Amino acid sequence: MEKVCPITGKVVNENVARVNSALVILLFGLYLMTNNPLIIVFVLVDFAIRGYFDPKLSVLTSISTKLLAWFKVPPKRINAGPKMFAAQVGGGLATFVLICHATGWNSSGCVFAAVLMFFAFLETAFGYCVACKLYPLIRRK
Repeated sequence: MEKVCPITGKVVNENVARVNSALVILLFGLYLMTNNPLIIVFVLVDFAIRGYFDPKLSVLTSISTKLLAWFKVPPKRINAGPKMFAAQVGGGLATFVLICHATGWNSSGCVFAAVLMFFAFLETAFGYCVACKLYPLIRRK
């Protein structure tokens, strides 16, 4: 199978993407502790901004950028396509969590949340993009 991930003409800071993933883990953890769906709505909107529009408009990206500047972490520029696709996948999983919350399928929602948190952990800890591994399965020629 061909290994491919979406490529765009844009670049992003990989360190920001990794901190974004850490913040997503924290926010989903907070959701699981409080059962407050507004947290999921916030994350879902942020994923949509990063996945379909301009990551510079994302609240999480702004926070991550400020944190990295404060700690003086130099940027690591990479192609934005894989990170945009990962945000779209994350948005899909967040949507499932929100639907499960709204329908009372809390156990299913917890499973989707755990999957999203696991993917975000892999990105945060290892820079491993699960969405890039899924992309060839979704994109059939």
